[in-house]
Amino acid sequence: MKKLTVTIGIPAYNEETNIGFLIGDLLNQNQTNYSIEKIIISSDGSTDKTTEIIRNLKNKRILLFDNKKREGIAVGQNRIIKNTNSDVLVLLDADIRIRNPKFLEKLIF
Repeated sequence: MKKLTVTIGIPAYNEETNIGFLIGDLLNQNQTNYSIEKIIISSDGSTDKTTEIIRNLKNKRILLFDNKKREGIAVGQNRIIKNTNSDVLVLLDADIRIRNPKFLEKLIF
């Protein structure tokens, strides 16, 4: 049976205090029945270190859109949607943490 591919989409604005932790939480998910193909972050004109933190992660699955001006969450979500062809797309808020290593598995299945 083929594993499902998953893209995680995260619109973000000034999330320097959390974004690195959230991405770490996602990369530590138990991926038995699926694989995370991409984590797409759309920074909506962030003026803090959000984009710098993401760039420093240097993970080939992470794709960053660094918008220089505020365009709103819907524009960020649409950008994410247009840049995925995975079996499943999960949109998350940038200010959350994921403690359960089976969070995505429970959400998807």
